[in-house]
Amino acid sequence: MFQLKRFLLLVLLGLLASAQPKAQTRINTPEPHRSDLGELFYQLTVSNMATNVLFFRAILQNNLTASSPQENSFNLNRYPPQPADTIREQPMRMTICDHVPLISADKMNVFYIGVDNPITCFMTGIRGDSLKMSISGNGSSIQNRRAGSAVVRVTSPNKVVVNLVATNRDGKKVSGSKEFRVKYIPDPLPKVGGKNGGTMGVGEFKAQLGLVADLPEFDFDAKFAVLSFDLTVLHENATIQTCTNKGAKFTGACATLIDQAKPNSVYLFSNIKVMGPDERTRQLGTIGFTITQ
Repeated sequence: MFQLKRFLLLVLLGLLASAQPKAQTRINTPEPHRSDLGELFYQLTVSNMATNVLFFRAILQNNLTASSPQENSFNLNRYPPQPADTIREQPMRMTICDHVPLISADKMNVFYIGVDNPITCFMTGIRGDSLKMSISGNGSSIQNRRAGSAVVRVTSPNKVVVNLVATNRDGKKVSGSKEFRVKYIPDPLPKVGGKNGGTMGVGEFKAQLGLVADLPEFDFDAKFAVLSFDLTVLHENATIQTCTNKGAKFTGACATLIDQAKPNSVYLFSNIKVMGPDERTRQLGTIGFTITQ
């Protein structure tokens, strides 16, 4: 009985599938002289797997390779063959180029000062371990790690150029390059108890050990050290008290003022100085907390 039900279910699914409208094949071709064979596969947009097989089959049958840019024309047929009323034939023209250099930053399309900037490089038709990478720009350096990948270090904001050089199968030198912008790491946010100001309960505030400089949503491992800050405290119906703290941890007079926190007190952290991996001293903005129950 189970086998019969299964058979009937398969027949029903087959009938439903045959009733669906035929998928239309959409083809987006790269502009001439602006794509290589690998990018062609990426840019072709098709509606089903059968058409994917079609493209590979057409490329293999037409020997679409070139040591210099050349235009190729051929017709596309749906594959594998289908009934005559569903076969669609479509002319297609494309340009295939060998040895196109492709250089990309693994994290952002910019290099940051003071951190490792990983990059991936390759050139179509060239083995990754045959590529020679170099960089030009003030104070910049590049260190190869494995085939097609390297780490870039930069020291000053401006622009640098990553260069690729290789020898193709015909013994000819081929090269390419790409320009990257160089920037300082963004300023971090000063925080106490994970907050960049606002309100905080008296017990929670007294439990804090210090102030930190946080860099949220930044792809690189960049740590900032807190050098110093000023603390100003205003208690209800009392005079203003101030102190200067060295380092991130609350110490001395500032630690005493933190321990004296009570509801309705206001604490302002100002003149906050930090240093990041680029070894620049930065002054951050003021943050304030109102103490609650």
